[in-house]
Amino acid sequence: MAGSRLGLDLTKEFHEDHVFPRSRFTAKRLADADIPRDDIERYRDAVDCLPNLQLLAGIPNVEKQAKLPDEWLATAFPSAEQRATYLRDNDLDGLSLDLANFLDYYAKRKERMRKRLLKLLGVTSASPPVTGLFR
Repeated sequence: MAGSRLGLDLTKEFHEDHVFPRSRFTAKRLADADIPRDDIERYRDAVDCLPNLQLLAGIPNVEKQAKLPDEWLATAFPSAEQRATYLRDNDLDGLSLDLANFLDYYAKRKERMRKRLLKLLGVTSASPPVTGLFR
C-alpha cells in the first residue's frame, strides 16, 4: 500500500498537525525566542502553510500538543533509529529542531515537496510552470 510506504496507516484518523506549533508563532513568543525582528512576519506567514504541516494520527497529535519538534521526537521515539525512520518516512529530513532555523527548514521541505509532486504528476521541465501550490 502506498500509504504504508509513506509511514501512514490509512485505516486511522489523522489530524492536521503543525510541525512547529502555531502557538509558538506569536510576535511576542518569536521575539522572546530571539528571532530577528525582520524575520518575525516571515515566520508568521509560513506557520500555516503546507511545508509546516503534516498528517499525524489523532492520539500522537494530542500527545504532541504545542511541543517543538525536538521535545516531541525525544519522547515519542526514544531511539535515534526510530526518530530517523519517522523523519524519513514523513518527509521531515533535515527537520530543524531549533525555532531559529525554521525558515531554512521550511524552504528545503517546500522544495522537496514541490519536486516530489511534480514527479508524481509527470510534469517535466518542458511543461508550463506550476504556480500557487506552495507559498
